[in-house]
Amino acid sequence: MNYLELCQRVRQDAGVSGEGPTAVTGQSGILSRIVSWVKQANNEIQLKNKDWRFLWAQGSGNAIKMAGEYFPADFGITKPRNISSFLYNNTPLIERDWAWYQREVKAAGKDNEHGIPTYFIVRPDEKILLFPIPAEVGTVTIDYYRKPVQLVNGVDKPLLPEEYHEAIVCRALMLYAHYEEDTYLFQVKLAEFNQWINLISQTEQPQITFE
Repeated sequence: MNYLELCQRVRQDAGVSGEGPTAVTGQSGILSRIVSWVKQANNEIQLKNKDWRFLWAQGSGNAIKMAGEYFPADFGITKPRNISSFLYNNTPLIERDWAWYQREVKAAGKDNEHGIPTYFIVRPDEKILLFPIPAEVGTVTIDYYRKPVQLVNGVDKPLLPEEYHEAIVCRALMLYAHYEEDTYLFQVKLAEFNQWINLISQTEQPQITFE
C-alpha cells in the first residue's frame, strides 16, 4: 500500500463515516489526523530498530589525496543513522567518536597527520573524517542504515516491506483509539501491533549466529 491507500485503510478500519481521504494534503478534521497518524506510525516503526534490513543501504566513492574531511554524499550515502562497515581500499576502518578525535588527535596536535587511514569519525554535523588523512587516493565502500524516510506524497510507499504494512495500520489505529479514548480498540490493536513487530523482527533484523 502507498501512503494514501494506508490512510484510506485506516479510515475504513476505524469506522469513520464517509469516504477518503482523497489526498494526503488539504484534509481537515479527522481525515487530517488520520494522515498524520499514518505518517507517525511509519516513522515510529522505522525508529524501533537502528539496523532494520529495510533501512540498509550501501555507498561508495573516492577519498582524495591530502583531504580528511568529507560530506556523506561524497561517498554516495544519504542520511546515515548507523554505519555498520567502512572499507578503505577493502580494508576495514575502526570507528571512533568525536570525543576521541578531540582528545587523541586534535589535542595531541596530530590532526594534520597523513598516511593510510586507520580510523573514521562521524562528526556531530555528520561530516566524516578519515584519520590519518589519506596520503593517496583511495576507494571507500560504506554499508550503513538510513534514518527514517518520511512519507510525503500520496504515492510514496514505506520502506517497510509490503507484507508488513498491517503494522502501520495497527499503530495508526492505536493513535486513533487514544484520541477517541477507546480503550478496547487500543488494547486490541496493541496486541496485533506487537505480533507484527515480532514477525518483522524475525526477518528484518540481523540474525545472531554462533560458530
